[in-house]
Amino acid sequence: WVKRQRYQYKLLMESLQKNGHEQGQKGAAATAATPAGSTMTLDRVEALEAIGFCWNSQLAAWKERWGELKRFKDKFGNANVPSNFGPNPQLATWVKCQRRQYKLYRAGKP
Repeated sequence: WVKRQRYQYKLLMESLQKNGHEQGQKGAAATAATPAGSTMTLDRVEALEAIGFCWNSQLAAWKERWGELKRFKDKFGNANVPSNFGPNPQLATWVKCQRRQYKLYRAGKP
């Protein structure tokens, strides 16, 4: 269900942008811009946001790991998370992935 809501939100935002509406714009024009077959409406967006619904789970996960890395640095004075960091193995994996992505970025690879 959550995945479907995120997909419908994406369709709605793409349609609004395509039709020249600002994100979150209300009114008949914004409602009319809702893509055919989409069940998402601005009222539903507001209702979900009111309870703290997260539209971009990848970004939320990235921010969560970044916060963990910041706390690690505050505690240990560096961002060199060991690959066998027992208290938080997910952080070690995330840091390794970030470093790999940075190397690819520097090499001009996607």
